[in-house]
Amino acid sequence: MSTVTYGFDELLKHKENGLAPKGALSALEREAKKILSLPTLKMTDRKMRAPTGNVHDYISTGFYWWPNPDTPDGLPYINRDGFPNPDANDGITLGAVTERIHRLALCAFYFDDYRNACAEYANRQLYDWFINPETYMAPNARFAQAIPGICEGRSTGLVDFARSYALFDGIGIFEELGLLKPETVEGVRTWFVEFTNWMLTHENGIGMGNGNNNIGVWHDVQILAMAMFTKREALARNICIGGYRRRVLSMIMKDGSQPSELKRTKAIGYSFYALDALMMLSAMAERIGYDYWKIDETRGECVLASAVEFVYPFVLNPESCPYPDLHHGKYGVRLKKALLSLAKRYPEADYATRADLFDGGNDIWFLEPVR
Repeated sequence: MSTVTYGFDELLKHKENGLAPKGALSALEREAKKILSLPTLKMTDRKMRAPTGNVHDYISTGFYWWPNPDTPDGLPYINRDGFPNPDANDGITLGAVTERIHRLALCAFYFDDYRNACAEYANRQLYDWFINPETYMAPNARFAQAIPGICEGRSTGLVDFARSYALFDGIGIFEELGLLKPETVEGVRTWFVEFTNWMLTHENGIGMGNGNNNIGVWHDVQILAMAMFTKREALARNICIGGYRRRVLSMIMKDGSQPSELKRTKAIGYSFYALDALMMLSAMAERIGYDYWKIDETRGECVLASAVEFVYPFVLNPESCPYPDLHHGKYGVRLKKALLSLAKRYPEADYATRADLFDGGNDIWFLEPVR
């Protein structure tokens, strides 16, 4: 198994059937050309520094935490839920590395002329971030989403690394194309073995796993993706076995709502954020034989579908939403992804037709079902 969220054969069919919109492919080419013109990202180039003073230790500030206007030094920071602090990170992150690798892999897949350049850059980027002793990131996130004046790091800070599954998909695509150095891939795997062990044993990682909202689901997404990438089959099975009960059934109510997300200032936005994680967890679980899309015996329905149906009318008609949300009416692309996920499992239903109501954006790697 190379990619973790979809099969490489699916990507081939996606290309062969011409499902990638021309506009999205053009955007992908432009983005790849820009990435290729930039220096690789290095942990040691970050401006933020951890309390240890170690340039290899990752640190960020909580998204919604701001300097206190009532104190001379701005401490302790105060919370403004829903309003991201632009100084929370400096942009040199594992998330940025993930985005570069994934996009370059897709560019290499769709554009033969870019294969060598994309592969050469990807090998250097992976080496610099995970392997190079001069520039690597230490495999821990102890100081992720610190709150100045309150704490040095938090369990919720691990969402900074939530979408690392896309890194593994990018690496998988490059591997299928025979474009990555084996020693580079093994070096990255070794790093993620250490990072997984840190998450499973450090109080911040354990605390994230105990979360009963989107944070907990993203924990499972990360652990499952890393277990698949590092070939830890028993760990992957354990996450899948408990995930349906712990995440799908316990978080989604019978009406499809997710109460822990509806409390937020971006109620629908966070419902989608949790749904994104649930869909990704389900897609990876399906890859190793666990069906989260099934008709649940106790509820008589697909529970994931009920969560999609709950948010559906609020995207169609934002003014009908009774919950607070700072971004009403801006969730069409995310709803389309959810509907297309369901369309793959239930092709006889109208999910694909309903998905056509919404703009698909530039996510060409989101594999639309062949109709």
